[in-house]
Amino acid sequence: MLTTPVIKDDDLVFPGEGWFLYWKTSASLWKTKIEELSGASKIIIPINWSFHSDTGERFDFANEKPETDLKKLSDICQQYDKEVIFLLSLSPMPFLPNGGIPFLLARNNSQNQNGVNKAFADSEGNINQIFSYFDPRIFTAFTRFCHELGTYFSRAGINAGVWGIDCGSFEEGHFHSFIEDFSPVFEKGFSRYVQAKKEDETFASQNIDQEVEANLKKDYQKVIYDLYLSAAEKELSTYWQGVKKYGFLLSQTNDIIFRSIDHISDLAIMDEAISYLSHGVYPSSMLLPTRRKKGIFSSFKNKILSRESIELLYNDKTLTSSFDFCFKPSYMIKVYHNAEVINSLNQVTESGFLKYCDTNFKSNTYFSSYADFNWEDELESGHEYFYFSGKDLNLKRMSSALKMFMNGMNIFIDKNGLDESLQRRLESFYIENDLEIERLRYLTQIETISMGDGRLFIYDSSELVSLENASQKLEQFWGKVFTSLEIEYCEIDAETGIRYVWYQRNVGHNELKYERVKRINIFNPSSYKKKFKIKYPSTYVFQKIIDEENVQLTNTTHEIELSFMPKGSVSLDFGVISK
Repeated sequence: MLTTPVIKDDDLVFPGEGWFLYWKTSASLWKTKIEELSGASKIIIPINWSFHSDTGERFDFANEKPETDLKKLSDICQQYDKEVIFLLSLSPMPFLPNGGIPFLLARNNSQNQNGVNKAFADSEGNINQIFSYFDPRIFTAFTRFCHELGTYFSRAGINAGVWGIDCGSFEEGHFHSFIEDFSPVFEKGFSRYVQAKKEDETFASQNIDQEVEANLKKDYQKVIYDLYLSAAEKELSTYWQGVKKYGFLLSQTNDIIFRSIDHISDLAIMDEAISYLSHGVYPSSMLLPTRRKKGIFSSFKNKILSRESIELLYNDKTLTSSFDFCFKPSYMIKVYHNAEVINSLNQVTESGFLKYCDTNFKSNTYFSSYADFNWEDELESGHEYFYFSGKDLNLKRMSSALKMFMNGMNIFIDKNGLDESLQRRLESFYIENDLEIERLRYLTQIETISMGDGRLFIYDSSELVSLENASQKLEQFWGKVFTSLEIEYCEIDAETGIRYVWYQRNVGHNELKYERVKRINIFNPSSYKKKFKIKYPSTYVFQKIIDEENVQLTNTTHEIELSFMPKGSVSLDFGVISK
């Protein structure tokens, strides 16, 4: 008996951030769905490997199921002037059964460090187990799928790019890709990896303690990840665009348990999203139940995970500059660290720098891996200060940091762990540029140098961490340092539970008296009334209040006080005058 196709809930087909799950609705409804989608110029289409190949050996691209016709889908999107962005995951997708791998390949469960099988609850509450990408059979099948996909794209004449995505979660202060695994199949491969390393005499003489082994496992995981990346790049060559990291909200180890007892607050979800953003990872709400996307989180999502932010995320490959005047995340301080090493932020934490920033510049500190470091990218970034740990610096990175200083940027360098040759390079830099160095001693040896708008601040954290009453003295130390730098910033006094995120944009022709426009988005996800006060410097000019919801504002000279009702939110715009 013929039946009329039932239109599914839009949240199942467009579950978050502009993603279109083509296998969740009939191909006969694609045109209707996309036609109704307003306000988005890009359609994000994740490629469901298991939907096109149940065995890993046979492939269906518009042969049997009409919903596998990616050419038709691409043509429909282009018919409505939507740019198509295909996503190919280089790690398990938590919203798909088996993480997205074909059913017959799902043999070795992926496990965490405690030996527990990894699993995630999707937006409908279904539990999806994921399986180890360290199984050679999965890599072989993945390579074959990429080859078939590339061949199909070429044969069908699909005119769209393919981005790789690395799916993961944020735990213990770090992003962890879902490709990470500690199952028996991983341990077997890791043993072979260590054995091969031991053939190197330099490595063979090392003592493999717990930290060294942890870093070796991280190295091995990256080696395998790079194999998947290389296979995708090779087989999809002309279509390949690059890689983006996605962090999935409610995908941490204990979230399945918390969801089962409904013990996850809006505040926890928002904190997770803010953590992703501050580490350069885009948050995805794909796993959130529909009911969790309402209320205050809806306001947060519309501002922080907006369609505009998706446009910006994939704007790298676009020639136009139309997004120059869109609001983008803004951070005053950028901390570089070696994310490929376990506990890479320990030294910065022990120095007291991060604690001071969290207290005084909350939501204003950004963390970036040296793997992504290109000093020229920072020239127009808007960050005020850049922090480098000596133990992670090499000659190239040191030279780049000094170039940033000479281009008018403010640079912190911690000499703790700095190689002697780099210390000599630093001394040579002073002499070659005839720099006047101000040396003083306050708890540690400090060197400061000014050149134009740039400031170079060099210190040694090793002397600070050994102080008595170190915590109190470190707070005093950094307080004096930032006072001496004469930094102008907004002083914020927020009651517990308030969350805020800074954004900024370039100025238009009618705003030339400003250097840029800053926006602070403020949220009260709690069930209580809350107060928020912001004192802004003379270089800030309050422009307007927008999107106020359950909030009252009192404005005096260079000070704004907000009274939030439960679930209230608001955005404030400031024009920043050039110094």
